[in-house]
Amino acid sequence: MADIVIASWHWFVLSLILMGIEILAPGAFFLWLGLAALIVAGVSVLHVFTWPIQLILFAVISVVVVWIGRPFYEKLSHQQKNSLNQGAHRFIGTVLVLELPIVNGHSRVTIGGSTWGVVGPDSDVGVKVKVVAIDGNSLVVEVV
Repeated sequence: MADIVIASWHWFVLSLILMGIEILAPGAFFLWLGLAALIVAGVSVLHVFTWPIQLILFAVISVVVVWIGRPFYEKLSHQQKNSLNQGAHRFIGTVLVLELPIVNGHSRVTIGGSTWGVVGPDSDVGVKVKVVAIDGNSLVVEVV
């Protein structure tokens, strides 16, 4: 019976396959296994191990990489989820020049091709206002 040989390039190919699966089915699990396979590929370039040792090394490194990487990924994805659908909040602190007067506390402004409702003190055209808060889907402004 022939001896089983797992070369470093096998691990490199496995790493590419696992990371490719991550692209097709995102969830940040195959990413960590792909990284573990890449580490085993690097280690097996430096030293030749038998295949059982390589599999054990892959299993141990997989657990360590998942244990270290998963919380980092969850923190990063949580930050991105919190910023979704918060479009108007990015305008807080922006100074605008009124193109339409604010009458009875209401007007409209155009920012980057989008029209937004404005709530603030009555003001004339050309007055500079600063966005200080968001009220529903309206920008709350004060005169600068």
